[in-house]
Amino acid sequence: MYHTKLETGQQLDSGLGDSFGPDVSETQEVEQSLHQLDVSDPAKQEPSEEKAQILQLLRQAFTPDEDNDTYLHLFIAQNAAENAMNLIKMCPKKELLDIQNNLGQTAMHVAAYVNFMPVVTSLILHGASIEYVDKDGKNVFHLCAERGHVETLDAIVRTACQMNQIEKVKGLLDERDFTGLTPFYLAVSNKHQKLCKRLVDLKVDVNLSDSKNGNSPLHEAVIDSDYSDAFVQFLIKECNVDINAQNYAGVTALHCAAGRGDASLFATLLFCGANVNIRDIEGNTPPIYGNSRIQELVNNI
Repeated sequence: MYHTKLETGQQLDSGLGDSFGPDVSETQEVEQSLHQLDVSDPAKQEPSEEKAQILQLLRQAFTPDEDNDTYLHLFIAQNAAENAMNLIKMCPKKELLDIQNNLGQTAMHVAAYVNFMPVVTSLILHGASIEYVDKDGKNVFHLCAERGHVETLDAIVRTACQMNQIEKVKGLLDERDFTGLTPFYLAVSNKHQKLCKRLVDLKVDVNLSDSKNGNSPLHEAVIDSDYSDAFVQFLIKECNVDINAQNYAGVTALHCAAGRGDASLFATLLFCGANVNIRDIEGNTPPIYGNSRIQELVNNI
């Protein structure tokens, strides 16, 4: 199975994923640099000083460092809201808002990861793109789904639609990352129920499978070692996932429940309407893989 769950204990620097955590030696340097870079409102500056200060600021702020991070990445990562918002407003070219660091992350990626709703809104309104993907093929909706950030996802959708990007939003909400996973799949994997429901409201395809095994989001929920019976029922009843979806091997969620010998899960799926007669590519129905308790359940149908 793909590793789709968010790691715990992740720290924060300007990047995400495997590098989302600064070296101890770099942390103080970043914090010191943030204080040294004075991003104040240009309107509050003296006219005679304004031009030179802004030019110096912009040269410094949008010159990538060795990790290809700009100060905008760093301000957002360090939760320096006022500095980030002012820098976005002063950006002379919208393309500078989309600079990707060495991990493929734009400022928008970082803002989505840390749930910085006002910043994603400002970025979009000032011309930043929502289409970039990071080194793992994740767009901003993947990151919101993985983290459970409903408010930020809504802000991106709402603002992008205001900017006449409705079709773009629709495509990105169902886009697969480089491991073949959609935002809804990641939300299911991390059991973010509220975000799952929001994606359903946005009419995403809840049955898009992964690209490796053809497992649907329901397969992911069922084969999870920490599966939740209530969450499985939520996916079936409120998200309307296909309870009889088959992966590339013809296996359904009911086959998976039987294979793990989980009579309770098997019964839940039966109660919700799972078809006990679907055969996998080996020609086997789910009960064949079950234990005696599962066999008894089937015999009493």
